[in-house]
Amino acid sequence: MITQASAIDSMLLFAAELRALPVNPIFVELVGSCAIQGSSPNDADFLVFAQDFSVGVAGHLLSTGWTEQEGNTDEYGEGEFRSFRLGDYNCLLVWDSKTFSNWMASVQVCKFVGTKTRDQRVAIHQIIMDGQLVVNLPSFEQLGEV
Repeated sequence: MITQASAIDSMLLFAAELRALPVNPIFVELVGSCAIQGSSPNDADFLVFAQDFSVGVAGHLLSTGWTEQEGNTDEYGEGEFRSFRLGDYNCLLVWDSKTFSNWMASVQVCKFVGTKTRDQRVAIHQIIMDGQLVVNLPSFEQLGEV
């Protein structure tokens, strides 16, 4: 179990490491179930915004032991981010300020409505990030207990 407090401690260390790179601006935020529900049974997710993606943030991650993850962009928007993993941590790297802002808005909406399941979080994310029509998504009752 990863608590929000331990994830924030790790995120602050990770943010300090990334801010040493020649990238400006760079922002790191805790997202996912740790941010929304206060803990996670599996991992913690860090959303990283690096406007000048070409300067090597991905290269830095790969050279320091992170592995790039494939296959999870369908739920959160094709081509809008790259995902990396190291141990119990995921780094979700975005390079567009609107994507970053919308992702953070999704986290805030999930907190506000008190989502309980991953499917609920993904549905809210799809509405905000991809403009999915609510009629095309299952109801919260179908996604699990609210």
